[in-house]
Amino acid sequence: MLNSVLLSSADKIIASKSPAQFTFTAQFISAAQGSKFSFYPLMIDEMTIDRNYADNYADQIDLKMTVSPKDYALLQDQGQDLLCIITLTYTDKYGKELFTPAPIRKQYNVMINDPRDIRNAIPDVQNYTEPSQQLSVRLVEDTVYKLRHTKINTVYQTMTVTQAIHAITQSFGIEKIHLVPPDNTHTYDHIEIGSYQGISSIYGFLQSTCGVYQKGVNSYITDGVLYVYPPFETAPTYDKAVMFYQVDTGRYTGNHVFHKVDNNTTSIVVNTQPHSYDLSIAGAENVGTGFIFNRASRMTDGFTTIDTNKGAEFTQDPALSVLLSSARTVSKGLNNLFHIHGTDNPFPQMSEVISHQASLMQVQWMHADPFQLDPCHKVTYYYDQNGKMVSKTGIMEKAVYKISRMQQMNAKHLYGCVGAITLRLSPNQTQTL
Repeated sequence: MLNSVLLSSADKIIASKSPAQFTFTAQFISAAQGSKFSFYPLMIDEMTIDRNYADNYADQIDLKMTVSPKDYALLQDQGQDLLCIITLTYTDKYGKELFTPAPIRKQYNVMINDPRDIRNAIPDVQNYTEPSQQLSVRLVEDTVYKLRHTKINTVYQTMTVTQAIHAITQSFGIEKIHLVPPDNTHTYDHIEIGSYQGISSIYGFLQSTCGVYQKGVNSYITDGVLYVYPPFETAPTYDKAVMFYQVDTGRYTGNHVFHKVDNNTTSIVVNTQPHSYDLSIAGAENVGTGFIFNRASRMTDGFTTIDTNKGAEFTQDPALSVLLSSARTVSKGLNNLFHIHGTDNPFPQMSEVISHQASLMQVQWMHADPFQLDPCHKVTYYYDQNGKMVSKTGIMEKAVYKISRMQQMNAKHLYGCVGAITLRLSPNQTQTL
């Protein structure tokens, strides 16, 4: 029997009226001056939004549709100036369009995936007007597209890491940033950004040279907002939260709603079998529970000084050690330490140790809302353990949303979404109720 409070919370989410399906339109236009090209595909098959916060810096979006050979050729003819405007309008379970919340409308640059030379394959292509060709296109935010071609090479003087991040962000032309305050508060005489760093590498470069966070650094841009935050933080602070409630497999099968949005909190019911992988014990044994190093700045003039009155004496102890507060080795009470070279930037090593102190949870969000969650959302995962309600906190690591055509109702195609989400959770659980 599942915990009654857990089930009661899940029941309230299931009973909510949060819209969970959409109508979907895509309009292709040309950005070329004077062009009047416009095309609406009659049959959109699916759209995949891959948000890999761990390995990428922006969304990877692919739109699949079935078009006629004639329209395929006309889209190819637009060349480098093709844009796509997508509109997702929420509906109730009967297909009636809703305008609260407002429809999602976004514009993207377009690149055709694996383009065929269809005019050579079908010389009289203009005569083929029946939808028969599946076409896949990559959709790229305009901000992201411009960032791909921007590199920075500069030196900042008398700055903290926080100030440097803001300066870098302005240099890229990014107008909105959500920055978790860095752990490193030191003011540097100069911070050198060399080798023409791009958006995909520059914040990692700053982590490796100066240090930003004790728990890694991630940068991710979506919907015009840049998020810079520690990806291995399993107890994040953020003004938005998402709470997952794990119930037994198959419960609420056939239900239309599996989430509820209440101000800045999104609650989601998971009724499929999750997959969990605890990295902490293997990480402690194979990667370590801490390390010892010498502060490079304290070794500049050697380990001893000579005073004419006092004679030779040792300088301030240059050795420091960094340890996990609760090591999860196979045998309790043990530590697995290693020594690193002299440095004043232990942040990369600290990040490597803490990155293995987590439990990765893969869950499925049925009837998902693909643009609801931010990269920095604080995650709380509730589940039952022997009748007790327990929880783990963490952050999202990956999210893949697939929007697919479900059914036709009132002369309109309705679309639903399924989210496959990977959570990075604390290995330690807390009994809630």
